[in-house]
Amino acid sequence: MKSEFSVGLADKVCEAWDGEGGTPAELNSFAENNALVRGLLTILRGGAVVKPVVEDSAPKPQLRTLLPIDRSKPFNPAEFIGAGWSVWRGPANGKGLEGDEDRDLRSATLAELDLNKVQLVTCLKKGESVITGEESIKRLKTDGRVRLDENTFKVFWENREQLPIRFKERANGNIQFIFFDGVVLRGPGGCRYALYLCFRDDGSWRWCYGWLGDDRGVSGPSAVLASQN
Repeated sequence: MKSEFSVGLADKVCEAWDGEGGTPAELNSFAENNALVRGLLTILRGGAVVKPVVEDSAPKPQLRTLLPIDRSKPFNPAEFIGAGWSVWRGPANGKGLEGDEDRDLRSATLAELDLNKVQLVTCLKKGESVITGEESIKRLKTDGRVRLDENTFKVFWENREQLPIRFKERANGNIQFIFFDGVVLRGPGGCRYALYLCFRDDGSWRWCYGWLGDDRGVSGPSAVLASQN
């Protein structure tokens, strides 16, 4: 129901318009072409304001799923993490200082990464809730999947705003810690580690490294590609 205030004020607006020599038709025409005036008159007359729908013509950014891997700038653990960090060399039960690097050589040959082909796997067997990072890597080596390495991790980190929603999803309600087991790192104290990424509750990404002796459950998958054997 219209209030006396709105009706009276509307009449005064019309009277002022008439006093300037304007006609009702001209007032309506002016109001139809002026959103502010149209909204004001609608309110004064006791009606509801219907906001015009404005189509957003700006192009929406498209998520890239094919990302290049720049191998000309190798990942340097000592620069990225800190002094004393390196790639593990030799057998897992050694000191990590001599021998071949502990890495998936197939991952090291990748020139680009198709995010749609990246799988997140845990290698848990039926009845298991957790396994260590070391055991996870052993099983991945056995089943032939390509473990993504440190340079691929860097691509993920530098393009984290481009990552699809599935990399941000929770596993059984818990934050996913996505490990990059394609290379094993040696910490300053001589232990074995793998890099990981996680999407936190505050909406930000974080990177860190996990000791391979720690347990991993459903929320600790490895980023891999299907077997290329």
